[in-house]
Amino acid sequence: MEQYPHPLVATIEIEKFQGSDGKNEDEEEKYLDVISNKNIKLSERVLIPVKQYPKFNFVGKLLGPRGNSLKRLQEETGAKMSILGKGSMRDKAKEEELRKSGEAKYAHLSDELHVLIEVFAPPGEAYSRMSHALEEIKKFLVPVSIFHFLQISYSSVPIKNVPLIFIHFLEKKFMLQIIYL
Repeated sequence: MEQYPHPLVATIEIEKFQGSDGKNEDEEEKYLDVISNKNIKLSERVLIPVKQYPKFNFVGKLLGPRGNSLKRLQEETGAKMSILGKGSMRDKAKEEELRKSGEAKYAHLSDELHVLIEVFAPPGEAYSRMSHALEEIKKFLVPVSIFHFLQISYSSVPIKNVPLIFIHFLEKKFMLQIIYL
């Protein structure tokens, strides 16, 4: 049992505990008010699978040319998305320097690479937007090989004599192979 230096401190702690019906402030139940339609803020951190696919450029795929893919995704889903964590900055030396600075706004650089999705809307709309954003972001977090893409795109084409192109990468060299179906 924890020892208090003064009996008055123990009495205050007991009163705090009894006054909250045995619940901590963090354990207080929070209810969702859907009648008033007040905006709520939802946020989710989605892990980017860099450990499973270390050579795949997820940040580039998410951002797209000039950041247009992420901008389009945000507009389409109505959610704010940020790429955060280790590997989220282009300049690795600057990232390390900022991480070591200890500033609160750079604390995310110590976390694993992830996408922060935030939604601010009335409850029903907020959960709907978050669901849509999670479904859409999932598409960007699955690396697709060129072979899989070509196999899918050409398997549905019933035309004969269509070239199937394979690119083989071997030790910084590549070989182009064209097969006619």
